Amino acid sequence: MIKKKIPDYYKIIPENLHKDADALVDYVRYFPYQTPSQCPYCDYHSFRQATEVNAVGQPRFNCNRCERNFSQLTGSYFAYMSHMELWPDFVIYRLSGLSFQKISRLLNISENACQIRERKLYKMMEELFPALYQWWKPHHEFKDRKVTDKVAKERAAFLKWLKTRIEQQTANCPICGKFIKQRAYVGGHFGKLSQNKSRPYFECSRCRKSFSVFKDTPLDKLTHIDLWLPFAKGLCQGKSNYQIMDTLPTTIMKKTASNWRNKFIEQMKLMELNELVFWLEWQRSRNKGAETRKVKQREARQKSKSKD
Repeated sequence: MIKKKIPDYYKIIPENLHKDADALVDYVRYFPYQTPSQCPYCDYHSFRQATEVNAVGQPRFNCNRCERNFSQLTGSYFAYMSHMELWPDFVIYRLSGLSFQKISRLLNISENACQIRERKLYKMMEELFPALYQWWKPHHEFKDRKVTDKVAKERAAFLKWLKTRIEQQTANCPICGKFIKQRAYVGGHFGKLSQNKSRPYFECSRCRKSFSVFKDTPLDKLTHIDLWLPFAKGLCQGKSNYQIMDTLPTTIMKKTASNWRNKFIEQMKLMELNELVFWLEWQRSRNKGAETRKVKQREARQKSKSKD
């Protein structure tokens, strides 16, 4: 028996709304191809088939009362639209957090076409699936960053792992197995490092080998270990690199922030925290979308001022 693939939007949308999301996808998949039940103009239930077809090749009809011509799409969310076959994928991609830019490439349509479909999607979601709409709108517009229970657990697991490793005071030598009671504080160009800035580094007196607990992890070569935890907390809250950098007690470069984000997410993937990674990618695309909207708003204000 082939196991049914779980939709990616399950990783974002709360479990109690999964049925609504599935129903929304089914609605856009099947509605355009169904036979109408009544005239959209006068609500009369008796009509006859006409000779022409609509945008999806389905028959049109003439009402036996008002004689007006219509199809299944007339007066619906899909009226005056083409490429009905793209609707299911469009809805799935949007519910999964993909940006217009990515969807445009995947479906081979313009970003403007994506925006038109988005307005239709909002309307049908609000009217047909209000509970899903009430959750989706604030999250989609970046006003609410609440996560599913699974993402919350994975976020807590990662932060606990990182904090435990950073504060680790004892270790077993990976070569001879000797228990080491105290970590070593490594001196550098500026002398002995303070305890909170020194990475968990150990020296084995038996085999004369030294090692770090971050050896063989993506974080091994990163600097400023005292900033890792606050950076990781900001990252796990869905903040952008700039937002995280503003909260750190010490200034780091934009390049450093980008590198840390990539390394932390790489570690999450190794820990198989897949839903957390998916959620962070969604936040990243929303951050970029918000930044783009702000730029466009600034440009519009500047144009308005120049006209005055």
